[in-house]
Amino acid sequence: MSEFFNKRTLNPRLVHLLRPHSGDAQRYQRLRLAVENIPRKTGGVVVAIASPSSGEGKTLTAINLAGALAQNPASKVMLIELDLRSTQGTLKDYLGARKWSPRGVVDGVVEGLGDSIADVDAEGAASSAQIDWQQIAHSVPEFNLTLIPSGQKTESPYEVLNSPQLERLINQARLRFDYIILDTAPVTLYPDTQLISRWVDQFIVLVTAGMTSRKELAACLDLMVPEKVLGLVFNECQHADGERHGY
Repeated sequence: MSEFFNKRTLNPRLVHLLRPHSGDAQRYQRLRLAVENIPRKTGGVVVAIASPSSGEGKTLTAINLAGALAQNPASKVMLIELDLRSTQGTLKDYLGARKWSPRGVVDGVVEGLGDSIADVDAEGAASSAQIDWQQIAHSVPEFNLTLIPSGQKTESPYEVLNSPQLERLINQARLRFDYIILDTAPVTLYPDTQLISRWVDQFIVLVTAGMTSRKELAACLDLMVPEKVLGLVFNECQHADGERHGY
């Protein structure tokens, strides 16, 4: 393992990192197939994991989906934490990261790093001036993943998510990666998902058994662009064998 992670500190429900060939991990292959079948235009595909409210397993699903896509050694996968409001259940919490620099998305925007990122024109071509985006990213070769955490806490998530710097960062990621997975804030609680929708190709909406009400789901879908909703994931469902599954 890298200096950032130790398998003993990873959340045991990160099945696609710990047990990629297990039955639980294989359930995420359906999500992987759906994402791999999204038609490509220019560059990589941007997929956001959303849910009506908090505590429904978005981050867990985002990490496992990224891990499933990364099983193909030819695929380049980036996971970006865009839930700038969460104080627990973060990317760092799930990964049990050690010696992890606190820098991330917010730092890239606040410090103006995005201004140095290669500008991308309408054809997707990058200019010659490029930033070393690894200043805010963590490469994890053993998992074939690149991770960008949310970074420092901010009192203005709206301004960060609405910034041209973040747009440039995502456009640059499209040029470098095949799949960019975004972990987002709860849809019905904040306007964040609507803000980033213009940069997202498809959303996967998480619905939790015994937690998400029909009313909450309806309110969530009303706030989203229907054509951009790839589908729903039913989380914590009870199977016929009586076992509850994380996905």
